[in-house]
Amino acid sequence: MSHFKSNLIILITILGLPLFTMAKADAPASLTPGPNDGNIAYITARLLGLYHYSQQPLDTDISEKFFDSYLDAFDSQHVYFLQSDIDEFLHYRTNLDVLTLGSHEEADVRPAFKIYERFMERLKERADYSNELLKEGHFTRSEERR
Repeated sequence: MSHFKSNLIILITILGLPLFTMAKADAPASLTPGPNDGNIAYITARLLGLYHYSQQPLDTDISEKFFDSYLDAFDSQHVYFLQSDIDEFLHYRTNLDVLTLGSHEEADVRPAFKIYERFMERLKERADYSNELLKEGHFTRSEERR
């Protein structure tokens, strides 16, 4: 596993964005940033820039890679997010460095939570659509076996 992917996994874990924190499948719990999440993200970004063997600071290039990998972690096959979702999030792609290492030694982690919430919304829509097709009887036994 590349060092970039390892760092991404660490950052996502530290930000506390587990996919499996839903109370019910049909009523996902809304996640909001905790009181320490901004500090944790800031410190993690600083530590990675200072102590990682490549010593790459979090800049626009790294922001783009983190953003792309974060979206791929949720929707690697590009079936959940709509183009309008991607367009809405696109300004984060080149600004994660500013949002993470900005002022007051506290990162703005709201973009990660916003993207996560949208993913959960799209996932629920897809599940509801699939369940509706099943209820309407659009499938027969022969189609199920293919």
